Amino acid sequence: MTEIYKVNLILFKIKMLIGERKCSFEEQREKNMRTLAALGLLPEDVFEILTGLTPQNYYRGPSTDYDTNETASIWEFGITLEGQEIYIKLKLTTDYVKDISFHFAEKEMNFPFKS
Repeated sequence: MTEIYKVNLILFKIKMLIGERKCSFEEQREKNMRTLAALGLLPEDVFEILTGLTPQNYYRGPSTDYDTNETASIWEFGITLEGQEIYIKLKLTTDYVKDISFHFAEKEMNFPFKS
């Protein structure tokens, strides 16, 4: 399991990249867009939500990103919005963060740092 200090460092990096606008949201995934519509959110609202992530939202990671040739890691988180659990999957490179998944959770998530 990843240690909490590593999660804190990754969250700091994610928030820094978002602040520098070195980020994107995967709008091509239908379930991402259906979730946003159901919650009354726009893609740009996701970044504000991501800046509120804490180690308590950590689900799992890092894992290797096999879908690209670039060096990237995958980090997964979960939050509750309007009583619904939301699954978040982020692809992190040295200088960019991409929100790959932001949709209603399809399975139970366990949060190792949640008290």
